[in-house]
Amino acid sequence: MRLLRVGMSINNIVLNATLLEGLYNKSLVTIAGTAPVTNSLPKEKAPPAKPIACLGKNQQQITIVVAYQDQAFLPDEHLKLLTTILQACNLNMGDVAIVNYEQTPANFEQLKTQLSCKTLLLFGLMPEVIDIPAMPAFTITRFNECSVMWGNSINDMMDGAEARVVKSKLWLCLKGYFGV
Repeated sequence: MRLLRVGMSINNIVLNATLLEGLYNKSLVTIAGTAPVTNSLPKEKAPPAKPIACLGKNQQQITIVVAYQDQAFLPDEHLKLLTTILQACNLNMGDVAIVNYEQTPANFEQLKTQLSCKTLLLFGLMPEVIDIPAMPAFTITRFNECSVMWGNSINDMMDGAEARVVKSKLWLCLKGYFGV
């Protein structure tokens, strides 16, 4: 949480109840014969986790995260390419859960908790965006009991010579991981 904005003076800092409680969690003065009062401010409750909207049945607990601002999940032609990639890995839409980060911004812990993901594939998102440490692209890396891979967006794999290079990097990674 950002407390001090550029241009603000130190005299205008706004502290919420949780921060105040953390700063002053013990009584400053103890009066003889009385117990010190602690934790007197009400705790702010964390907002309930928003359910993660996903496409697919998630039977293999494989979560695919994409990022499209103007789509519920992803455009039809991108879904078609993704479905072809899944079929090459002997998977289908019943095996995966596709999440659009732009519509449902979830961090790693939320994805792991709500979708029980054992495999996480990020397309067009760097791992740091969802609170995963930096890792090389197109490499399966273990993080918190989950296999994670990130790489270019599906749009980058649509057409042209560069798209073929990106698809081949992805295929080499997935082929080894899924044993196809």
